[in-house]
Amino acid sequence: MSTLSQAVRRLILTREHASHLSRHDGITPTLPAPIVPQQAVHDGLNWNDLRDPTVPVVVQVVLQPDMHAGDTLNLYWNDNAVGNQVVSREDVDIGQVVFKVLPREILPVDAAGTLAHVHYHDIGLVGTTERASFDTAPFL
Repeated sequence: MSTLSQAVRRLILTREHASHLSRHDGITPTLPAPIVPQQAVHDGLNWNDLRDPTVPVVVQVVLQPDMHAGDTLNLYWNDNAVGNQVVSREDVDIGQVVFKVLPREILPVDAAGTLAHVHYHDIGLVGTTERASFDTAPFL
């Protein structure tokens, strides 16, 4: 997918997601939270992780047994869409999807002033099932 089409898709997802009153579009979270490796290294993102605008922050989604090639994963940071990927056969073989989020898309707090949260949605291949993950808070 081209950078322009990815940007348009993120904008559409952000608007759709924001139009609902509850986080996760009213979907009860059932999937494990995404993993931010820097969080494990030093208990959260810090200035060194975000100072270079060209170095992305890695977010990993561990694929569940019922996730398949062709599913779409949408990643949200503070309920703003920051990435979407279609799960490939290679992703399934590896067991994870890796998102790379540029620092300009990352805010340590949301509009309400609460600590940032990251989550994702999994949309099945036929688009009829959508599930949400629990949040992770990468700033501690």
